[in-house]
Amino acid sequence: MNPEAVVSPVLLALTGLLGLGALVCWIIEVVTAFKKEEKPLMGILSIVLCSLGGFVIGWIHAKKWGITKLMVGWTILAILVGVLYGVLIASASAAVGDEMRRQSMEIQSIEIPELEAPAP
Repeated sequence: MNPEAVVSPVLLALTGLLGLGALVCWIIEVVTAFKKEEKPLMGILSIVLCSLGGFVIGWIHAKKWGITKLMVGWTILAILVGVLYGVLIASASAAVGDEMRRQSMEIQSIEIPELEAPAP
């Protein structure tokens, strides 16, 4: 099976870059949470709850912290990454299915010699 036929390298690279952008948005949100709050609880929760927790906390405090544009950008990146991962999984699944059908056809085309029973 040709790996290039399974997943487009350009699509994979684009998904990776968009994911990197989402990571940068999360880091900015965590830094903002530590800077804008009197107590570091929101920053700590943003780290402990990983990206999803930071995403929710960021949206809850977006206006208060002045990061509405960042959160909109992060949301768009998250949606694009999710869609592209879906496309990548679908294309890889289709390629694996095609390969399994091809191998099944090869196995079915193999002739198995008939064995004679040993004489008693």
